[in-house]
Amino acid sequence: MPSGRGGCQKPVDSKKEELAADAAVGAIALAFLRNRVCVPRDMSAGAAVALETTIDAMLSSIY
Repeated sequence: MPSGRGGCQKPVDSKKEELAADAAVGAIALAFLRNRVCVPRDMSAGAAVALETTIDAMLSSIY
């Protein structure tokens, strides 16, 4: 049986919950990175602003 109760596939709701959990973990990691970037140790000021702007755009597309 390729799917259904006897199959190895997860129910649709479980997959949606797993994707939502993955998105939440990714958002947390991106927010942490955005908040912890250190200038000038990690990168130049301009690069840090560009990174923070890009991360904000990615976070707004997730949520």
